[in-house]
Amino acid sequence: MRYQEQVNGKEFFFEADQRLAQVSQFFVGIIRQQEERHAILQEGKLLQIGWNFFKVLGENGRYQILALDYGKDPFADMSADLSPALTFFQRQLDTVATAGVKAVDTTFQHTLLARKSVLEGKNIYFVREYAPKDSDSGWFCASIEDEKSDDPKDYTKLMTYQLLSFCPGAIDIIQFPVGTIAVFEDGQLVEAVDGNNRKLL
Repeated sequence: MRYQEQVNGKEFFFEADQRLAQVSQFFVGIIRQQEERHAILQEGKLLQIGWNFFKVLGENGRYQILALDYGKDPFADMSADLSPALTFFQRQLDTVATAGVKAVDTTFQHTLLARKSVLEGKNIYFVREYAPKDSDSGWFCASIEDEKSDDPKDYTKLMTYQLLSFCPGAIDIIQFPVGTIAVFEDGQLVEAVDGNNRKLL
């Protein structure tokens, strides 16, 4: 479905599934507000909205909003279909609201430290150990079955979008605050608690 709006004499549009009409209209409102404040509808402009980045293409007052393609290379590939990005956005909004926490700005390109075992692990836990520092999100993840290791070869650094390949549910809580501990089984959330062991989800 095409969503199309006008603001400041400019027209912008994007494609997304009709089932995402509510979050799409919310997204439209963000674009309108940012255009009124910062004139963001410019050829080649990158927009950060929550965890996602979007790119503006167009000229002469008519612009299309594209999403980065996290299924390919988000640093090179774009998608005209915003449905996946808006689905992530909606789920992140919902989980933050349900948990009653304050979101911590975290994007697809923030990194996290991980035990290499998570790439094939079934039961994975995440801990947000500290607030984001530059490109580091402060998250750490490992398999529940892992034994403690001081060997650097047992660890790897990932970008948060790479979680989609083995633990997609983690994207939902990626903006949760420091102290959060979350457990996932087969990529889906089992439980999340805060630093005081209070149940969040």
